[in-house]
Amino acid sequence: ARLEARAHGLQVAMNFAYLDQIGLLSDTVLDGSGAALRAGDARLHKACPPADHAVDGPGDDADDDDVLFEAQLAPGVEAVRVPREVLNEFWCANFGVTSMAPAFSAEIALLGPGGAPLGHVEAAGLDAAAASRIADALARLNGVSLRDFLGAPQASEVGEGECNDVPCIAALMVVFRAALACGATCEFAGGFADAKEAVCCYFDALCDQVRPAPSEFLSLVVVHEPLPSIYCIEAGSSFVLGKMFLRAQEYYECPDARFRRHRFTLDEYKAWCRDTEAGGEGAFRYYVTWPGFNLPSWVLDDLRAGALGPLEPWEQALLAAVRDPPGDRRYYVIGTSERDPLTLRHELAHGLWTTDPGYKAAVTEVLAGISDAERQGVRATLIDMGYADDDEIIDDETQAYMCEGNTLGSGRQDTC
Repeated sequence: ARLEARAHGLQVAMNFAYLDQIGLLSDTVLDGSGAALRAGDARLHKACPPADHAVDGPGDDADDDDVLFEAQLAPGVEAVRVPREVLNEFWCANFGVTSMAPAFSAEIALLGPGGAPLGHVEAAGLDAAAASRIADALARLNGVSLRDFLGAPQASEVGEGECNDVPCIAALMVVFRAALACGATCEFAGGFADAKEAVCCYFDALCDQVRPAPSEFLSLVVVHEPLPSIYCIEAGSSFVLGKMFLRAQEYYECPDARFRRHRFTLDEYKAWCRDTEAGGEGAFRYYVTWPGFNLPSWVLDDLRAGALGPLEPWEQALLAAVRDPPGDRRYYVIGTSERDPLTLRHELAHGLWTTDPGYKAAVTEVLAGISDAERQGVRATLIDMGYADDDEIIDDETQAYMCEGNTLGSGRQDTC
């Protein structure tokens, strides 16, 4: 049996299984054929997928049994396809129809080694195009081993407007952006404040459980010396870069004195980030917040000496990326993402401030032209941005931001 209707020039066919799924029928006995009922340009398929079946993703030659919805949404536009399920080593995603519009839901279980649960995301109110885009992004990890989550070159291609990052992170970003673009809602198990915190913590969980070797992180960065004694670690992924630098950076200049120049764990730092009364922002969003990093050589010396305790593989990679230069000279390490010249300019200014006394003297003379009232305003701006209330750090950040053309609210474009 089937029900047919025409709307906006498209003919839609639905079988009783679909009507039952969206709650329009009850106590309905379906025939056992399971055949999809089709008419015109759109079709909705039978409701019950095999429990142990994983799909190849939209665009592949999947069986009709794997497809929940398929439609030509407009003349001349490529048809969209929404599968029932995407299952691989990274997630088990189930798609459902929630209204006759139609609207879709996606329930995504994030998986760790051996299928252990790492988190859960549920998107509701997706339109067909968003659901199809999400399924396509998740299916790019089909056939990829979780052990290779950092590189996975076969899954590294991204679509137009998508972020170029660790493939599983890029896929989750697609989920959240597609949901946001169509006005859908996302809910996260685990008490995360938002999508940014959820994806940052998912990346941490993968690193903790898979335990990539330092060499795997090193393979994702390039080190060069753009100026004498200033070494730049460049990465295509803000997550990889942030993971390598986090504890060292906060040991150097965290605004909370309990962390600055003290030993601490990542969990302790995350708890502080979530504690607004202690100065945190209410969530841990580190890897999507900071585009660049800067460390004087003494911080790396402290890490090697055990100031932060045992080092994680990604921190070992940071130390291995820059060996002590020959001779007894100060050096500086900065971190930037690829193709980000503004951040590179900012971080190089930090490096010159520490390694070139002539540069520091000249810049200090220029900054002396800023009035006390303007300096206090700049200081308040930097503290509000998350920097430590420390004279040396404030002066260093002031000159670095002004080198990139940011007046920090002072209005002193002449100083920049």
